Amino acid sequence: MLHPLALPEIIEKVGSFLAWRHAPDITAIVKPSDLASCVRVNRIWHQTLTPLIWTVFRDDVAAEWGIPADSAASLTKHVRFAYLSQGSQLIPIHSTKLRHLTLGHQDRMWDALNLVCTNKQLARLEWLAPFSSTHSPDKNLVRFALSTVTSLTSLALDCWRNSFLDDVIAIAQSNPDLQSLALGSLINLKVQHITNPQLLFNLTELRLESHWGLNTGIEFLVRLCPRLSTLWFRADSTCPYSALALNLAECCPVVASLKCVEGAKDAQSRNVMCTNDGVMCLVQAPHFLIHLEIPVKHLTYDMCDALLDQHASSLKSIRFYIQSADEEDFFCVNEILSRCLNLTSFALNDSDGDDCGMDIWKQAWRAEDICSMLVIPWNCSKLKTLQLTGASPMCYLEDDYPDEGYFGFDSSDEKDEHDASDGQDHQGSISEITTQDMDVDTDSQWTFDIVMENGELKDDQKGSIMSDKYKVYDPFMDIDPTPSELAFDIVLQLLETDSKHMFLGAFSDWLECLGWSLQTDVEMCELAIKKDHKHLLIELFECVATMPVMDQIVMGGVKVVKTC
Repeated sequence: MLHPLALPEIIEKVGSFLAWRHAPDITAIVKPSDLASCVRVNRIWHQTLTPLIWTVFRDDVAAEWGIPADSAASLTKHVRFAYLSQGSQLIPIHSTKLRHLTLGHQDRMWDALNLVCTNKQLARLEWLAPFSSTHSPDKNLVRFALSTVTSLTSLALDCWRNSFLDDVIAIAQSNPDLQSLALGSLINLKVQHITNPQLLFNLTELRLESHWGLNTGIEFLVRLCPRLSTLWFRADSTCPYSALALNLAECCPVVASLKCVEGAKDAQSRNVMCTNDGVMCLVQAPHFLIHLEIPVKHLTYDMCDALLDQHASSLKSIRFYIQSADEEDFFCVNEILSRCLNLTSFALNDSDGDDCGMDIWKQAWRAEDICSMLVIPWNCSKLKTLQLTGASPMCYLEDDYPDEGYFGFDSSDEKDEHDASDGQDHQGSISEITTQDMDVDTDSQWTFDIVMENGELKDDQKGSIMSDKYKVYDPFMDIDPTPSELAFDIVLQLLETDSKHMFLGAFSDWLECLGWSLQTDVEMCELAIKKDHKHLLIELFECVATMPVMDQIVMGGVKVVKTC
């Protein structure tokens, strides 16, 4: 009897698990490195697993690895996902069972036409610049090739020139299962008089990535999508907001997502920002809006009211890209967080977009402005993630205290004298740093029983700030404080002190007691919390501590993740 791992069916099943990995968003990622080792086991493994290795083909990677074209040509019949770009080495694809084809080159017209025509079962097609002139015979050939494909669920056409909207509609109509259509960088798209066009009932996602001024009337496509749920659009000054909103309101009753196709940095550099009037017009068009992602110069009260009056109960995710933020922006954020009951994700990003890295050179938002988002209690108990990339609470030790030494002394001589007398490795532990200048509030509910000699801790009292050696008590109460109460009291005690690293360590301990983990881009021993951000962080985490499902807060240079 054969061993199970000698059966081709079992080997192929094992190989499929080795080849594919699934990312958190359930998108499949191929990693053939393990398969490359498995094909060396024996002949049956080689014969069975070689087709799996060639399931995904990228010509740029093939050129980088130096795969010989002659030996590869006979194996391309196994390819199911092909990505053909501007690779210097041309390896012909002989597969007739492609499911996903990306054509990113402009100089291999006949190869592209042949692949499209011989793979009528294609489910996804992305094609860059299939023709470039008005009267080129290639234009008719491309139209014919696309007409042979009838099983597409996703189609993306980029850099078409001097085409007709009728052609785009005809291609979409010939694929009744088409769910996603993307039109990028179209130039001079002509709109003729269209009579009784057939509706695209299965189209749920439409990406209009082209310049509105060069393609007048492209917004008419929206009227043909009665089941449209997601609209991606280019939010520049030429966008016909009124016409687009009218088409959405009249013909798209289930549209629930409005998103800008430009990233934050592209929006800033190309001046692609939604106008206030445009935003107010668009957000009122859907009957219920669930996801909103747009770049704006500023949030205003009128814009906020227009959004919340109609969609406060339906919104689940909001992402704003703003040029700069002031107090009014954060009052609007506060209004959103206090009225959107079902909100699960909120992001307010600056010109760096989703980049959350620590950047000491960028102009960060002011802490006193950010505090405005905490004025009214939040009422979004389902909120899971909060992102404020323009908030930068962290700095390097020397940046926040430029006129002081590492430990807060006024001169480097005093610091050297202190180091010589102590000889300890100071990394910011509260028990190892002199506390003679601490303003310890002995009248608060919890007080410290710290034994001091000449402003320094006794040897038997040195230890972690959370050590049992530091007893906190109240003479009028018999109840011992909880760890979180103890840690929070330490944070309050250190709030107004001039100790740079001690506050960060105590703040991190308090977060750990609340079930959060503080993660920074660089080693925490090199960082401090900016003086003007201490109150902000305390108030922010007092606010989110009671939120049941909140699991992540992201700011510039720091991420706080729920651990329990």
